[in-house]
Amino acid sequence: SWPALYLARGDAADLAGQPEEVVKNYSEAVKNGETSPPVIRRLVALLSEKGEHQQAQAMLDRLKRSALEDADLGALRVKLALQ
Repeated sequence: SWPALYLARGDAADLAGQPEEVVKNYSEAVKNGETSPPVIRRLVALLSEKGEHQQAQAMLDRLKRSALEDADLGALRVKLALQ
């Protein structure tokens, strides 16, 4: 499946210390249907670290509409709101 391909690429990039590639591939995985909270959590954290708070917030909003929010994602939402 497409999400699995993008996740594998993102995981490899994460291991190689390439956060830009992680963001690119995890974003594609989410666009193609990935809903895993750990993946979303990592993506939102990386976006936030890069200062892309609006994109991180948009990702959280998208997930909220999909009712896929857990406690950790809620904590990230609060952190982003305070920045």
